[in-house]
Amino acid sequence: MSITASVEQLAALQARPECIRNICVLAHVDHGKTTLSDNLIACNGLIHPKMVGKLRYMDYREDEQERGITMKSSSISLLFRPKQPAAYDAKCPEYLVNLIDSPGHVDFCSEVSTAARLSDGGLVLVDVAEGVHIQTHAVLRQAWEERVRPCLVLNKIDRLIMELRLTPLEAYERMKAIIAEVNNIINGFRSEKWISDVDAVLAGPNTDGVNGPEDGGEEQDELLDEDEEDAFAPEKGNVAFASAMDGWAFRIEQFAELYASKLGASEKALRRALWGDRYYHPKTKKIVGRKAAAGRLKPMFAQFCLEPVWQAYTAVLDSEEQERGEKVAKIVRAMNLAVPARDLQHKDTRVALQAVMSRWLPLSEAVLGMVVSCLPGPREAQADRLPRLLPKRLVRASAPTQLVEEIARIDTAVENCDGVPGAPCMVFVSKMIAVPFEQLPRRPPGREYHLDQADVRGSEDTDAGPSGKGECFVAFARVFSGRLREGQRVFVLSGGYDPTDPEGSKRHIQEAVVEGLFLIMGRGLEAVDSIPAGNVCGILGLGQHILKAATLTNTRAAWPMASMMFQAAPIVRVAVEPADPADIPALVRGLRLLNRADPFVEVLVSGSGEHVIGAAGEVHLERCIRDLQERFAKIKLEVSPPLVAFRETISEPEPASDRAVTKWGARKRLAASPLVEDSTPDGRCTVRVRVVRLPGGITTVLDEHAELLRGILTEEGGSSAGRRRGGAEAAGKEEEDPVSVLRDRLIQAAEEADAESEGSDVRGEGTDARPVGSDTKLGGTGAKPGGLEARTLTWRKLLEGMWGLGPRGVGPNVLLVPEVWRPDVGKLPGGVREEGKEGGAARSARSPSPAVSAGLERGVLVTEEPTVSGRLGLLQKRKTPPTAGSVDVGESSGASKGPDSAVPSALETGALSNDESNALSPDQDVSGQDFEDGVRSGVTSADRDLSAQELAESAVSSVVNGFQLATAAGPLCEEPLWGLGFIVEAVVKAESGEAENEDRATTGHGPFSGQVITAVREACRKAVLAANPRLAEAMYLCEVSTTAEALGQVYAVLGKRRARVLKEEMREGTAMFTVHAHMPVADSFGFADELRRKTSGAASPQLVLSHWEALPEDPFFVPRTEEELEEFGDGIGLAQNIARRMMDKVRRRKGLPVEEKIVEHATKQRTRAKKV
Repeated sequence: MSITASVEQLAALQARPECIRNICVLAHVDHGKTTLSDNLIACNGLIHPKMVGKLRYMDYREDEQERGITMKSSSISLLFRPKQPAAYDAKCPEYLVNLIDSPGHVDFCSEVSTAARLSDGGLVLVDVAEGVHIQTHAVLRQAWEERVRPCLVLNKIDRLIMELRLTPLEAYERMKAIIAEVNNIINGFRSEKWISDVDAVLAGPNTDGVNGPEDGGEEQDELLDEDEEDAFAPEKGNVAFASAMDGWAFRIEQFAELYASKLGASEKALRRALWGDRYYHPKTKKIVGRKAAAGRLKPMFAQFCLEPVWQAYTAVLDSEEQERGEKVAKIVRAMNLAVPARDLQHKDTRVALQAVMSRWLPLSEAVLGMVVSCLPGPREAQADRLPRLLPKRLVRASAPTQLVEEIARIDTAVENCDGVPGAPCMVFVSKMIAVPFEQLPRRPPGREYHLDQADVRGSEDTDAGPSGKGECFVAFARVFSGRLREGQRVFVLSGGYDPTDPEGSKRHIQEAVVEGLFLIMGRGLEAVDSIPAGNVCGILGLGQHILKAATLTNTRAAWPMASMMFQAAPIVRVAVEPADPADIPALVRGLRLLNRADPFVEVLVSGSGEHVIGAAGEVHLERCIRDLQERFAKIKLEVSPPLVAFRETISEPEPASDRAVTKWGARKRLAASPLVEDSTPDGRCTVRVRVVRLPGGITTVLDEHAELLRGILTEEGGSSAGRRRGGAEAAGKEEEDPVSVLRDRLIQAAEEADAESEGSDVRGEGTDARPVGSDTKLGGTGAKPGGLEARTLTWRKLLEGMWGLGPRGVGPNVLLVPEVWRPDVGKLPGGVREEGKEGGAARSARSPSPAVSAGLERGVLVTEEPTVSGRLGLLQKRKTPPTAGSVDVGESSGASKGPDSAVPSALETGALSNDESNALSPDQDVSGQDFEDGVRSGVTSADRDLSAQELAESAVSSVVNGFQLATAAGPLCEEPLWGLGFIVEAVVKAESGEAENEDRATTGHGPFSGQVITAVREACRKAVLAANPRLAEAMYLCEVSTTAEALGQVYAVLGKRRARVLKEEMREGTAMFTVHAHMPVADSFGFADELRRKTSGAASPQLVLSHWEALPEDPFFVPRTEEELEEFGDGIGLAQNIARRMMDKVRRRKGLPVEEKIVEHATKQRTRAKKV
């Protein structure tokens, strides 16, 4: 029975957080999300029950109706009035359910992210005929990351009856296996968190003053002893069994209530017994276990829940017409159902079945009842989600107490979903929706919408406006605290805003006016005056202030909410241009609007001036092109073939012995990497670079947490002297900090890489067969062991020296401080040191090698604190090193002068000796100081000329910028670098006396900073070329469902596209096969169409971005060894390998030079034809 809800009723319920549920529907594509939503909407009388599954009310776009899939997440507010209010909260006779329907196609995973951020709970649907698919994993991961509590709906049970023809017992076993599989996925997520939590516990108490050992002991014991139950259990009521197409669903408690009086058992006991290995013995009338059943009895769920459903289907669909009428009438009388006679007598038996089942087991009652009883309201949910919504930040120690108290008050308001007058208003906008003006609610004269031009599509058009045919942008948002009112002035915060640094954060805050507030009702909007905390809404008037997502607040003391997590990246790109060059302004305007309307699309201008659109896949790209042509630009476009993104990396070092390359640790990899040197045109700065391939685990963690890293590294005031927000209350939730999770994952990846290479750095072959910390002879002089805690260089230690990330500051490439490779960089043998400005010549104990003897000068190393390591808390506390004296490298290594001549150590000042420092073998031992925080560029002695010091300090940012440019465009085809670590030693030499009066910052070669940037960039590119570069391509995880007859054609299509089959499995109880494979993105275009054509529609694929994989082929391969020359000859007629073809293709597209062999003059060989 449907109920009708007015806007006034819904608005009244918005002020009662305990009566509100914000939920999203999550599932794999075609598992029935939109059909389920239609059923829930029909219970409010918005659509006719017979149109359920046909109208697809939430799919309001034309292309969504054409394709039959959801592409945009959409929201609707529903009223739920339980038939038995006593079974729920007595305070709420009615509930407001804000339902968000999300896409299931992987190309639109960003819409899932926007829906999950605004929700407190989720309905996870699984097709029982198909089981758990790859996108089911993805949506469960999304719910876990956003702390959205899920419920499970096993949908399409009708397929088990009508298609697979399973018995109730077989269906029960299948459902039990699916629930177990979904629980295993959740348990996997729990295990990841548990491992990181245990690592934090075993690491001991924090040293930042947040909490001590006495206030965390009980929580640590609980953490170690915690053994959580399964996430989904039918006896707990959070699993529903449904057929959305036929409009019915049930939970175990409904049958427990039905059979309680008949079997003479309590409802609570039956609820536990109706799932699992429980059997009803008809003779003893007792519930027994598996042993007592002895294989002769059926499980109670199959007997008491599934068999009545099977009997109803059999009676309606498989009986003769006369017999069917009698059986259906009997069912209607037994269940006391009110079914119209015209439905029972309908010629289509499916209509009669739906009429009976939807009245016997109404879907809305079961699903919405599960929502209100098992999913939390806004107040309960926000208390649990606070660490995800507002992660702990470091507050400047100089911040006023009033500001710190205001920040704490905002956190408390969000945690409690405080909507009382005077509470701080906090709103998160997850995306912008383009809405035609004609869909906006009409306003009376004098209250028209006042929109800025950025809110209006085609602002140059004369008809663009509230009365025209243009479009405006409505923000899809949720109010987390306070109350948002129409006409209110709010602050729009971007991710980089820091309330403790208002001057430095000016560009991250804007002021805007709320022009309109709406209830989003699927295809329409309903105007309201205000929205209290805990509700989802639409906001008008923010078009020119928000690009994709932002935080709204009424105070400057608020931190912006955490950014959303996306499951994929824009990997498919095309270049677009107007068919008519005169339409360039319209294209630019349309691209700007498309970028705002789609939360995941990437719009950029390439180096060649092309306008490029990046999308998640083919379907997403097709929708973006269609929107651009028909809605935003309204011009005819020329679209290029797909431009696939690549990455550039290097190969693993070649082994010098029988030891496998993969066993080499960090030190050996760095030792095997070539040293590349470059200098600025004026010769004042010499740059030396080493590059090393990072372990795959570290690269993956850095790439997956790019958005989190962006927020951490752009956050101001991250010094260790700051105070954590939340004080003691936040200390109890330290394990929930996303920064801590990221740090733990990085440490875990590094330790796993060290474990794989255990012993390789201390038990080498040949010259390396000695402990790294042993005494060594350097140039005939004895060297003392260094002062590092462990002389073995490990990946874990390299994490302590991360200076920067790239490209764009958050990529998977790392800039390491030079000290991680040379901890005693200022005291290397062969160096020179000026005794004084007026003292004359430098002294050296031994003559340097001829290779580096020319041009020896004193210099200052350009270095900085390991900023990234410090922000992530990766720097380990060490004991204070002994006071170091100035070292005369001309004497025996390790000798130091007395305390009277003590100066800052080389590590404290960042001083470097001369050019010969890099001639030292990486495996030799040198004496030096402990690595410690605060490494900065400095002087080598008190009498050092300050000109080099000043230039070194000014060149710090230039080194980082050069690294960013190098990682953004590699040497092969100017694609971003992937998974590389760079050690850049930039040495600024002291100026000669002739140059003292010259301008140190600018010479005839241009600004010194620009010279350093260019030198660092070119040195990094040369280092990559010298280290066996490789091209890396993106890989899809391909899942193909097909029949046994079409299996051969599936393998043929996969083989044609360089796919690598991982496994093939047959679905239990069906004749369907599932094939899993890895397929290059470059060869995936047109794959779905070809597969359907070759298999006559018997196979359906699903592609999910999996990982990056380096091609094994060397793009510059030339036969050199005897075996290669024997196989390939001199290489003149050798065909280009795949890597070279792809590299040349990208270079041609970008207008870069390509080495090609072109035959200009040739004569066809003439032969005499022999007539036979």
